[in-house]
Amino acid sequence: MLQHTPMALPDILSVSTGILLLLFAGWVVVVSIRESEPRAAAISLTFGVIAATPFLLGGFLFPGLHNLLLPGLLLIFMLIVFLPRGQLQSGETPTQRIDERDTMFSRQELRQGTPRYEQYYLRHPQLQVRDDAMRELPGLLAPDSSQFDSLLFSASHRFGEKVKSIRADIDGTVADQKSVIKTSDALTQLTAQARRGGAVASGSTPLRDYHFYSVGGRAERYDKKIVPSHTHAFVIAVEMEREMVLAAPGAGAVYESHRCYLQVGQLAVDLAESIRQLGYSARAHIDGNYQLVCPLVARDAGLGDIGRMGLLMLPRLGPRVRLAVVTTDLSLPATSEPAAAGVIEFCKLCQKCATACPASAIPPEDQSEVAGVKRWQINSEACYDLWCRLGTDCGRCLSVCPWSHPDNLLHNLIRSGVKQFPVFRRLAVWLDDLLYGRTPPTRTLPSDIYRRIQSEQDEES
Repeated sequence: MLQHTPMALPDILSVSTGILLLLFAGWVVVVSIRESEPRAAAISLTFGVIAATPFLLGGFLFPGLHNLLLPGLLLIFMLIVFLPRGQLQSGETPTQRIDERDTMFSRQELRQGTPRYEQYYLRHPQLQVRDDAMRELPGLLAPDSSQFDSLLFSASHRFGEKVKSIRADIDGTVADQKSVIKTSDALTQLTAQARRGGAVASGSTPLRDYHFYSVGGRAERYDKKIVPSHTHAFVIAVEMEREMVLAAPGAGAVYESHRCYLQVGQLAVDLAESIRQLGYSARAHIDGNYQLVCPLVARDAGLGDIGRMGLLMLPRLGPRVRLAVVTTDLSLPATSEPAAAGVIEFCKLCQKCATACPASAIPPEDQSEVAGVKRWQINSEACYDLWCRLGTDCGRCLSVCPWSHPDNLLHNLIRSGVKQFPVFRRLAVWLDDLLYGRTPPTRTLPSDIYRRIQSEQDEES
């Protein structure tokens, strides 16, 4: 009579390990397909089968204690990859304020023959030739630019005009009766209102001198010293739709940028009004009307850190956000939970944005000292020059950044590993290049997005 010999424990261990590897690979494949990433899905499936095969074959064909070898090697590999992290680095504190007149947005508003133009280039003659050449380019949303799209440019222009229209409401009359409210309750109310308005992140911080521009550089603020009148700031961030960002540097990216500036701007205006109704002074700082540097304020409020491309990186969305700030004399408790998320350590290794930048405006080198602070300094002239040729605000760096992947369990596990484990950090850079490409191709916007935008346009007209 034949006797059945049960599978030995090492065989069960090997087979179970192989099955788990296949299940994990299958999960990654499903997520990648849902994210319209066929390359990532195909490579994940291939690697899953290759990794699982030795364990499955070893378990079924070569029973015995020696099959502990493969699971043991896998365990050693996992231990090496997931070694505990050291101290994470956060951005250094600036030592001086920025003059808004030196920003590209301010310089491109200067017109030849005006006193502002003559005075500025008298101080900075080395910038005049290049800036004048840039003024000859088509410019943002120009019909003769290389990325012109009549529908998306028209919608973007409409958003921009709406932002201009709400600038009149960034400040206003404060209620005569000052409400007595706990600082924690005030923060809770503002956070809830921000969430209802579509904010994906918010926080507060005491205002510091370096948050503010030293001198205004646009519109009525030009040449005027910025004198801080408030003590605290409440920062909000709204998410840019990933499908639109992946179209960068095409028209989809500039559409989404303008849409988000309107959304976050209107929300900031509403929040400032709510504070004023409580009897406290408040001002909204929105696109084109900032008195301060939003990424610095947002970093100090704990929303994230500033990466290689010079933009704020949120822990779960990376740079795929737009910001606004409300300053006030209402005292608010500081928030700083998401700070030091491993952004700087990852950016030092990754360099993907620098590789993919069409203008070569992002430095591939390590941080250097700029105005007494160690950081990355982008070439703003090269960046803005490209904008003026494309007709869009590019956004290619946002689209290729590994931190811009969707906010879901798979990518958040990877982000957590990046934060916690130095060896895993290097593995994550390699895997992102493998799965998505070192320079991922620009996506074409689906036709249903065009239909949606056209429908929105028709409803407004």
